[in-house]
Amino acid sequence: MSESAVPSLKRQLLYYWKGYSKQIILGASAIVLIDASELWLPVLLRDTVDAFSAGIGSTPQKNLLIKGLFLVVTLQVFGRYLWRVALSKSSMLAGAGLRKEFADQSFRISIPKMEEKKVGELMTLATSDIENMRFALGPAFIAVIDAVFYCISLPIAMFMIAPALAWKVILPVLMIPLVVIILQGRIALQSKKVQEQLGRLGTLTQEMISGIRLIKTYGLKEEINQKLKKESHSLNERMVNMIGTQARLNPSMEFFLSASMVVLFATPAFSIGTLVAMQRYLQRLLWPLSASAMAVVYFQKAKSSGDEYYQYVDESDIESKTDDSKTFDTSPETPLIEAKNLEFSYPAGKKIIQNLDLKIFEGEWVGISGPVGSGKSTFLQLLMKFYPVEKGKLFINGQDVTCRSHDWVRSHFAPVMQDPYLFQGTLLENLSTSGEEQPLSWSMKVSGLHEDEFMKRLDQKIGERGVGLSGGQKQRVAIARALHKNAPILLLDDPLSSVDSVTAEHVLNQMSEEIRKLKKTVIFVSHHDAHLKYCDRVVRL
Repeated sequence: MSESAVPSLKRQLLYYWKGYSKQIILGASAIVLIDASELWLPVLLRDTVDAFSAGIGSTPQKNLLIKGLFLVVTLQVFGRYLWRVALSKSSMLAGAGLRKEFADQSFRISIPKMEEKKVGELMTLATSDIENMRFALGPAFIAVIDAVFYCISLPIAMFMIAPALAWKVILPVLMIPLVVIILQGRIALQSKKVQEQLGRLGTLTQEMISGIRLIKTYGLKEEINQKLKKESHSLNERMVNMIGTQARLNPSMEFFLSASMVVLFATPAFSIGTLVAMQRYLQRLLWPLSASAMAVVYFQKAKSSGDEYYQYVDESDIESKTDDSKTFDTSPETPLIEAKNLEFSYPAGKKIIQNLDLKIFEGEWVGISGPVGSGKSTFLQLLMKFYPVEKGKLFINGQDVTCRSHDWVRSHFAPVMQDPYLFQGTLLENLSTSGEEQPLSWSMKVSGLHEDEFMKRLDQKIGERGVGLSGGQKQRVAIARALHKNAPILLLDDPLSSVDSVTAEHVLNQMSEEIRKLKKTVIFVSHHDAHLKYCDRVVRL
């Protein structure tokens, strides 16, 4: 059976066991040790209470009972610390592992498939869904160990103390598992509905925050508020339904436990010590039954969340891996980039690029112009394998891009998009790239950033998406980032559209002078003829 065919809950537990079996065994052993000591505690309490109430037994005997009680309590304190360190920590580490798996899959999944997904739903998946799964691998797992041990051992211990009384007081609490079985299906269904609604609300909230300027400009506050109110109300309804179902568990258990207590104290002819011991056993029996109910809730949530999680991490539409160790023979006359009858269309759309034949040689500056929708930016996306192309249609240094890995292809390019994305960290973090790098001071100088000013601001937070910078500054930071990456090909998609003409002229002069010295190849997409004049030739799409 393939891994994707394994039920999600079983898959979570297998993942937990494979990664943390030593901690699980240690923690489970500590729990069993505590639970075993709990079986002796009521017996010691019975003997101690009977000895003191009847005034029988010597002082050494009484002291021995007290020391036994102290020893059991000390053993429990040590055991509880041990299992918390082993199981709680391992469940947190497992949660971190699930988040890493989520992140790894997000980097593997293809761009078209990722664009189909909603940000809010992915955020819910990475937060509350994984947290639901972690709780099943921690608290719920602990509860199951307790429940199994106590449900077997406690009735035996009760029958050993008072056989005639045990079956009477145990009978009512046997109804608790039946209640749990009835409610567990409802909890699972309602939990799934809550997670779905959380995803929708998250997506709407993300759109509201990202588009706050547009909302304020067009006076859409009331409309967005109504949408948020509607989705929040729907979430509240679903959560109330789920919590209401969960809330029936504890009262039901309390009722049947109280019935057992009534039976216990209504039965005569038993010593006070025996009543104390049986009462203690009954209280302890409530915990495993409560724990089993809690585990059901956690496991059902984990199953619902796991279904969504593994559907995402098992997504087959991922960027394929190829063997980059294979070498190809190329001649000096081989173009650095070549398109042969290249065609491309977006899903359910018309062809954006048709019959494109293009050769670009090392060191060339090639401009690309054309009307809106002619495929200029799309061509740059195809070069970086963000979208699939047919075999034999697109080549880099004589090598078919379909025969090379995405990482290999993208290592050749340093892109600058028209609307550059900046992270919310520091300026230095945004300028950093992976692999071999050019000197940062050189990159900033060529991109037109005032070195004296920006070198002092390298450790300054620039806010989400670079909100602390102007549009022109963001574009020049993106250019500096591209130059800092020592890639042989620069992809410039209208990179100075937000920069004034004087500054743009200065930056392009600097770039033309410095980049040509390094014999880098430049593909320059622009609507501005003044920018394209720096190119050796211009291709119109």
